[in-house]
Amino acid sequence: MALLEKAAHEALPPHPCLVAFHGTFQDESSVYLLLELCATDLYELARALGDAAGGLPESWARIYSASVALALRHLHAHGWVYRDLKLENVLVDRAGHAKLADLGAARPLHDGPRGGGEGGGGEGGAAPRRPPPALGTAETTPPEMIRGAPLDFA
Repeated sequence: MALLEKAAHEALPPHPCLVAFHGTFQDESSVYLLLELCATDLYELARALGDAAGGLPESWARIYSASVALALRHLHAHGWVYRDLKLENVLVDRAGHAKLADLGAARPLHDGPRGGGEGGGGEGGAAPRRPPPALGTAETTPPEMIRGAPLDFA
């Protein structure tokens, strides 16, 4: 997965709502990604600071949701689909900004050139990719993966 994540980071331009990529190195058995250091993730933050029900205050949730939406819009604008959205993959830096992390499961939506401008994949774009094998847990597996349907931005 590290090589897939490296490829995604190298293909995508930087964005303030994505964890910054600084480079890689490897030894004889592993590939290491040099990524931005963040303080925590949303799962741990919700557990530590959330209310009795385990949630964040609504005003925080709005800001973090907007950051995730901006990161997803950036990926979609560049023809990529993020396939592992969960609280543990939304990191929070020391300044409190949310950053989408773990691009190892992200995939380009189309083979070859795309059409349709921002959001991509309009008329004239290449054929949609068939989904790779399922990943993650049953709770986070999207329905199209289970059905074997082509990937799309939804």
